[in-house]
Amino acid sequence: MGNPGRKVSVVNRTALGWLVVGLLVGGGAMLAVPAWDDSFGGVLLRSGIVLGALWLALPRARELSTSTWVAIAVFGVVLIARPRLIIWGFLAAVAITLLGAMGRLDRRRKQKSRDG
Repeated sequence: MGNPGRKVSVVNRTALGWLVVGLLVGGGAMLAVPAWDDSFGGVLLRSGIVLGALWLALPRARELSTSTWVAIAVFGVVLIARPRLIIWGFLAAVAITLLGAMGRLDRRRKQKSRDG
Protein backbone atom coordinates (compact mmCIF):
# COMPACT_ATOMS: atom_id res chain seq x y z
CA MET A 1 0.00 0.00 0.00
CA GLY A 2 2.57 2.56 1.03
CA ASN A 3 5.38 3.39 3.33
CA PRO A 4 3.90 4.34 6.73
CA GLY A 5 6.98 6.39 7.66
CA ARG A 6 6.83 8.47 4.50
CA LYS A 7 5.60 12.05 4.90
CA VAL A 8 2.87 13.01 2.48
CA SER A 9 3.04 16.51 1.06
CA VAL A 10 -0.29 18.30 0.79
CA VAL A 11 1.00 20.77 -1.80
CA ASN A 12 3.01 19.78 -4.85
CA ARG A 13 5.88 22.26 -4.81
CA THR A 14 6.60 21.94 -8.53
CA ALA A 15 2.99 22.61 -9.50
CA LEU A 16 2.88 25.60 -7.14
CA GLY A 17 6.08 26.94 -8.70
CA TRP A 18 4.58 26.77 -12.19
CA LEU A 19 1.40 28.43 -10.93
CA VAL A 20 3.51 31.27 -9.50
CA VAL A 21 5.37 31.67 -12.79
CA GLY A 22 2.06 31.76 -14.66
CA LEU A 23 0.57 34.35 -12.31
CA LEU A 24 3.62 36.59 -12.49
CA VAL A 25 3.96 36.35 -16.28
CA GLY A 26 0.21 36.79 -16.81
CA GLY A 27 0.05 39.76 -14.46
CA GLY A 28 3.08 41.36 -16.08
CA ALA A 29 1.60 40.86 -19.55
CA MET A 30 -1.72 42.36 -18.49
CA LEU A 31 0.03 45.41 -17.08
CA ALA A 32 2.22 45.75 -20.18
CA VAL A 33 -0.69 45.89 -22.65
CA PRO A 34 -2.65 49.11 -22.11
CA ALA A 35 -5.83 47.78 -23.75
CA TRP A 36 -6.24 45.08 -21.06
CA ASP A 37 -7.66 45.70 -17.61
CA ASP A 38 -4.66 46.60 -15.46
CA SER A 39 -6.44 46.08 -12.12
CA PHE A 40 -6.73 42.33 -12.78
CA GLY A 41 -3.05 42.28 -13.75
CA GLY A 42 -2.22 43.80 -10.37
CA VAL A 43 -4.23 41.11 -8.60
CA LEU A 44 -2.36 38.43 -10.55
CA LEU A 45 1.00 39.95 -9.63
CA ARG A 46 0.15 40.24 -5.94
CA SER A 47 -1.20 36.69 -5.85
CA GLY A 48 1.96 35.47 -7.57
CA ILE A 49 4.14 37.21 -5.00
CA VAL A 50 2.23 35.75 -2.05
CA LEU A 51 2.22 32.24 -3.51
CA GLY A 52 5.90 32.64 -4.42
CA ALA A 53 6.66 33.33 -0.77
CA LEU A 54 4.72 30.19 0.16
CA TRP A 55 6.68 28.24 -2.47
CA LEU A 56 9.93 29.40 -0.87
CA ALA A 57 8.69 28.38 2.58
CA LEU A 58 7.43 24.91 1.64
CA PRO A 59 10.59 22.90 2.45
CA ARG A 60 10.34 23.98 6.09
CA ALA A 61 6.55 24.23 6.22
CA ARG A 62 6.14 21.05 8.26
CA GLU A 63 7.90 22.76 11.18
CA LEU A 64 5.47 25.70 11.32
CA SER A 65 2.80 25.85 13.99
CA THR A 66 -0.90 26.32 13.31
CA SER A 67 -0.84 29.89 14.59
CA THR A 68 1.96 30.72 12.14
CA TRP A 69 -0.09 29.29 9.26
CA VAL A 70 -3.07 31.41 10.34
CA ALA A 71 -0.81 34.47 10.48
CA ILE A 72 0.52 33.74 6.99
CA ALA A 73 -3.04 33.38 5.67
CA VAL A 74 -4.17 36.67 7.27
CA PHE A 75 -1.13 38.51 5.94
CA GLY A 76 -1.59 37.02 2.46
CA VAL A 77 -5.26 37.92 2.23
CA VAL A 78 -4.59 41.48 3.40
CA LEU A 79 -1.70 41.84 0.94
CA ILE A 80 -3.80 40.62 -1.97
CA ALA A 81 -7.01 42.49 -1.10
CA ARG A 82 -5.67 45.79 0.21
CA PRO A 83 -1.97 46.39 -0.41
CA ARG A 84 -2.12 49.73 1.41
CA LEU A 85 -3.03 47.90 4.62
CA ILE A 86 0.18 45.86 4.55
CA ILE A 87 1.40 47.36 7.84
CA TRP A 88 -1.82 46.40 9.66
CA GLY A 89 -1.70 42.94 8.10
CA PHE A 90 1.89 42.53 9.23
CA LEU A 91 1.01 43.61 12.77
CA ALA A 92 -1.95 41.20 12.86
CA ALA A 93 0.27 38.35 11.63
CA VAL A 94 2.88 39.09 14.31
CA ALA A 95 0.19 39.25 17.00
CA ILE A 96 -1.30 35.91 15.96
CA THR A 97 2.14 34.29 15.94
CA LEU A 98 3.01 35.71 19.37
CA LEU A 99 -0.30 34.55 20.84
CA GLY A 100 0.36 31.06 19.53
CA ALA A 101 3.90 31.08 20.94
CA MET A 102 2.64 32.24 24.35
CA GLY A 103 0.12 29.40 24.37
CA ARG A 104 2.88 26.87 23.65
CA LEU A 105 5.07 28.32 26.41
CA ASP A 106 2.18 28.16 28.87
CA ARG A 107 1.53 24.49 28.01
CA ARG A 108 5.24 23.68 28.49
CA ARG A 109 5.28 25.39 31.89
CA LYS A 110 2.22 23.45 33.03
CA GLN A 111 3.72 20.20 31.82
CA LYS A 112 7.02 20.90 33.63
CA SER A 113 5.20 21.66 36.86
CA ARG A 114 3.26 18.38 36.58
CA ASP A 115 6.40 16.41 35.79
CA GLY A 116 8.14 17.74 38.84
